[in-house]
Amino acid sequence: MITPDQKKEDKTTLIVTSTPDPEGLSFLNEYVTRVMPMLLNAGGVVVKRTEVTRVFHGDRQFTYLLVMDFPSDESLNNLFESEAYQQLIKIREKGFVNMNILYGRDL
Repeated sequence: MITPDQKKEDKTTLIVTSTPDPEGLSFLNEYVTRVMPMLLNAGGVVVKRTEVTRVFHGDRQFTYLLVMDFPSDESLNNLFESEAYQQLIKIREKGFVNMNILYGRDL
């Protein structure tokens, strides 16, 4: 859990961009249903979940965007390297045509 006194540089922002596979919506739903509790249990706080509805400039390279704050890179690394998450990778791959999982820091 992120605390108010935590230094800005210690926090990690998770950015996930994705495009669903229309043929794999049941896998998408299973992945999201299983991964969201894992993200929250790892100390994540949802900042924004959104669907891209319009592109003003550039190319639409994804459909969904998830932004979450975490206490550290380590909390995310522990989650993504866990056996429980590793078991979700095949489900993830069947539910999305693409997904990018990025870490960021506040400027």
